[in-house]
Amino acid sequence: PLKIMELLPNFFLVQEAGFHTTRVMKIEWYLSSLLIVLFILFPLLLHFGKTFSRLVCPAMSLLLLGYLSHATNKLGGTSDFVFGGILAKTLVRASAEVMFGIFLYDVSEHLRRQTFSKRKKLLLTVAEGGCYLLPLLYSTSDYPMWLDFYAFYFIAFGVCISFSEQSYFAGKCNHPLVYFLGSTALPLYLCQKCGMYLAEGYFADTRLRTLVGCISVITVLIAAVVMPLGKRIQKQLEIQSCKD
Repeated sequence: PLKIMELLPNFFLVQEAGFHTTRVMKIEWYLSSLLIVLFILFPLLLHFGKTFSRLVCPAMSLLLLGYLSHATNKLGGTSDFVFGGILAKTLVRASAEVMFGIFLYDVSEHLRRQTFSKRKKLLLTVAEGGCYLLPLLYSTSDYPMWLDFYAFYFIAFGVCISFSEQSYFAGKCNHPLVYFLGSTALPLYLCQKCGMYLAEGYFADTRLRTLVGCISVITVLIAAVVMPLGKRIQKQLEIQSCKD
């Protein structure tokens, strides 16, 4: 009974609130933190509107990420508690990332309404490509962990440019293949730990980039098996719901 009670916070995705729990899946921390933070930030955004999104969000995001950089020296680390052990680091990180996303949404909408010359569109296109390429190179390197803060900012600004649809890449991704790849994001995310454990067990002595490649391939194969099973379960639940 005690073990069952320890598992309950995981099933309701509230484990990052600080409950004593046995983890079912380590990577569930992201979903738990995101849901808890959205439950707090969404009403604030509705109530305060542009004041919250344009002033509070960027300021608080920079302060929180700066604090995490100073206190923990890395963006990762999902089991740490900060502010004297009061708050889970994952909640602070999720708050900073979501607030920065809220701010950049306003920025992208502003960019979308502008009329840019061909030269400026070209500059935006180069910046967009660089914002995605640099974090990708960093993720397959052995550079120090404190650089992941900069990787986050590069990805965030790249997404901002993409959503503004002002670069020459705009519209190039409106393709069924891209939508299919988007639908695989969650299964790949949830299956990545299996890929990591298997790859590290069998290919631990290989180079880092080779190991990352092995993890990617194994994760894709596992997700390819899991996705049809998940869709079948979802379909059965929908049928049962219609009957009820």
